Amino acid sequence: SVDDRAPALTEFINQAEYEVQFNEADRTRLAESIARLMGEKSVPLTRLKKGQPRTDDVRPSILALSLEPNRPVLSMRLRIGQMGNLKPMDVATLLPDISLTHFKRTAVSRSTPVL
Repeated sequence: SVDDRAPALTEFINQAEYEVQFNEADRTRLAESIARLMGEKSVPLTRLKKGQPRTDDVRPSILALSLEPNRPVLSMRLRIGQMGNLKPMDVATLLPDISLTHFKRTAVSRSTPVL
């Protein structure tokens, strides 16, 4: 039995990992876009929150972006939960002119141990 007063699991999870397929012909442009994006100190993104546009700096929520060397897959590690909630589709909007398809969450975890 689970204690009703126990914290929700979502309080402990703060990052998610995704695999996103792309067209192999876009690999070079995608690599350049990833390098540019990861090199930015601030990445403003406007999204709707409760029906109103809101602009946030999402750069701290992009923990890692990398291309798989032998297959057309972009790996993403993004912050989720109370400290920020970035979706892979949000990241896709920051990579212009690149067609990303088949988004798949592969893991959720906590970046620091729970004490």
